[in-house]
Amino acid sequence: MTKRSAAEAVLLSAQQVRLFHTFGFLHVPDVFGDLLEAAGSAVERQAAGTRRSADGSLRMTGFVERDAVLGRLLLGDCDRLSRALSGPGMTYQGSEVVLDEAAGLWERRSPEPGTLILTCSLEQPHRTSGALRFLPRTHLLASGWDAAEDALRDSVTKLGFSAEDVPCSIVELAPGDLVAFDPYLLHMTGGAPAGGCRVILRYAAARPDKGGRWQSSH
Repeated sequence: MTKRSAAEAVLLSAQQVRLFHTFGFLHVPDVFGDLLEAAGSAVERQAAGTRRSADGSLRMTGFVERDAVLGRLLLGDCDRLSRALSGPGMTYQGSEVVLDEAAGLWERRSPEPGTLILTCSLEQPHRTSGALRFLPRTHLLASGWDAAEDALRDSVTKLGFSAEDVPCSIVELAPGDLVAFDPYLLHMTGGAPAGGCRVILRYAAARPDKGGRWQSSH
């Protein structure tokens, strides 16, 4: 596949930026399709001989930084995309790759001002394995979802249904797709299929806005 220019790879419309700020996440198809082969090779090299956790999963930090070519290409696109969404103050903080991840719980990070997570998939997930789930607009500080967070973490006992049955937006990332989201948004991973791989990059803003969220250049 021919490498697209940086401008083509991260060009976002004003409507996409509004969707991101309104709902807390944005799915961008086929951003890194041309990097899949390089990323897959980098994962194989770095995972070789690395000890896995008891559930068979593997998390490797600093994944992008350890591969010079991948770092130059992937970070360049992600830097531009993060700034297109959240303003010029966004800076790269770190990365990790997750292999064969077990299904997670509903969660959100503490409301740290001006943070952003970019996730891309190297494998084809589906609704019950590998998909990302979001509860739209729960990233807003006045959303009123604080009291529901504990119930969602133990939904079987407290709500009477499994975490996978919570009505939500489900994003199935095709290989090379990317989703950007506010880590304060309530979200959950459905676990990865055998051999499933997800690359995660984190960004932070230099200056949060007065409402405690990041500034936007739009």
